[in-house]
Amino acid sequence: MRTKILLMLALVASLVFMCSKDSDTPTDPTDGPGNGGGETTTTSFAMTKHLVTTELPNYVTILMQITDLSGKGVDFLTSDRFQIEEEGQRLDAGAASAFILKKSNMNYTIRTKILIDNDAGTNLDVLKKGALAIVQGMDVQQELAVYTISDKLEMVQDYTSDANTLTGAINGIAESSDTSNLYAGIMEAKRDRDEYDLAGVIQHTYVLLTDSNDEVGSISQDAIGPLTSRISIYTVGYGDVDADKLDDIGVVYFGAADEAEMITAAQGAQTEVLKYANSIYRLSYRSSLRGGSGHSLVVTISGNTNTENSAKLEDSFNSSPFVDVDDGLYVNWSYSNPEGVDLVLVRTGSDRTVRVLSMGGTKEAKFSLQIDNPNVVSGNFGAGGMLVLTAKGAVGDSTSVKISDTANGTSKEITVKIVDFQLGSVLFEIFENYTGSISNMANNPPDNPTSSSELESWEIPTDVNDTYATRIRGYLHPPTTGEYIFWIASDDQSQLFLSTDGDPANRVKICEVTSWTNSREWGKEANQKSDPIQLEAGKHYYMETVHVEGSGGDNLAVAWQIDGSTREIITGDYLSFWLGD
Repeated sequence: MRTKILLMLALVASLVFMCSKDSDTPTDPTDGPGNGGGETTTTSFAMTKHLVTTELPNYVTILMQITDLSGKGVDFLTSDRFQIEEEGQRLDAGAASAFILKKSNMNYTIRTKILIDNDAGTNLDVLKKGALAIVQGMDVQQELAVYTISDKLEMVQDYTSDANTLTGAINGIAESSDTSNLYAGIMEAKRDRDEYDLAGVIQHTYVLLTDSNDEVGSISQDAIGPLTSRISIYTVGYGDVDADKLDDIGVVYFGAADEAEMITAAQGAQTEVLKYANSIYRLSYRSSLRGGSGHSLVVTISGNTNTENSAKLEDSFNSSPFVDVDDGLYVNWSYSNPEGVDLVLVRTGSDRTVRVLSMGGTKEAKFSLQIDNPNVVSGNFGAGGMLVLTAKGAVGDSTSVKISDTANGTSKEITVKIVDFQLGSVLFEIFENYTGSISNMANNPPDNPTSSSELESWEIPTDVNDTYATRIRGYLHPPTTGEYIFWIASDDQSQLFLSTDGDPANRVKICEVTSWTNSREWGKEANQKSDPIQLEAGKHYYMETVHVEGSGGDNLAVAWQIDGSTREIITGDYLSFWLGD
């Protein structure tokens, strides 16, 4: 009787340009087998869409990959090269506050499988030195795994960023007694799937180190084509190998005739992997469209000589959630806090990232900081207004910080305070096979949960089980002083408690669900909504939900709003973890 609500993110897995080296389309300067990459005059670009989505208050965000026509990463484009059209109208990038984020400003990981040929009679020591060179050049946002290929693929070490672990795994590889079944081994590695989300991106690449040709022939080279269209493979050949075939398998081929050249070739492959990682672009801009769906979107690159369909990115988006925001500068704008926040809490000895929005200007924002007491906190701006604040002082210290957009002449002052807790999550406990009442769950819960984890917002996964109960506990940190209203939705019953301070003993039930609701169905019962509650910025309040589920669908979420703003799920920006008994 209830339906599961899923958010399906677009994952485009077909990078057809990677295997179209013989296209009649004009291409960039290309490399012959054995000399790798390195062109600096790229003018033909292929665009691959990973995700098109919207962000509040009125941003459209595109996650895309830019390569040349052979599939090599293009990592040098700046925001002014991207041209945006909405409903056939070209946008002014400055007026639209367009900006680009690259991997260093995202939660990004590139996972690379090192495939080492260890068949009988191989020059294994030389190949291992090439693998070690890749480990030595590992990026801070990279994880490596080590596999061997002889008659089959075998994992030596799963993905890790620990260089010592990887080095030990490579040094421990022994020569096999089997002959080379190279293509079959490559195909066995194909199980990886890239993940694309604004919260995080994971991409996969392979580096093949071999001195053999395929001697078994159980799988033809042609069969590898679909794999190479989905995952970028970089091949390194040592000695007398079929360079043309290895070049066809990979995006880039590097040849080596001795040990020194093998190390250089492996380093070249690693360089190309990281170039590919840095060829992911997150383009965001402010849209002027409101209240509709199916708006056409086209993104192109100025000066692109590619004439194929891959020369542009096309999609559509929904502007219905968008709202207009007064001109000015905002810190952590949200529906529930339309004026942004005036107080930012940072845990002692750690960082906190906040987003600064400059709204209404006609120029690309240029942010600067003026910190009253730099002994309390330091700050550093990244792309897209992402401000990283680093605590320098002791718990209880605070300072005034003035944030300015010098390009558009706006500024805002906030207070930064050092605290002894970490914002971002709350404690989520599950009690399986629970058959008691909601009242018993609130006042006399079982002694031990079946499992415990963290939630980054006050909402549980939907439609996952039957006959269980949940309890969520944490502290609420209001960003501004004012009257807040809370809502709870759940299937089946639930209750929301809020304390007058940080002490759980002072908790009071403020709203509840007595039957059941659909996910985020806030208005089914009058008791789902609380009375207005006065909360004070800078204080923290203990908060708790209990929830029981019988059969059918299951869900729970808590939302809030301040002084007549728009309702919003409570996110980790305003929550900290419960560490009590």
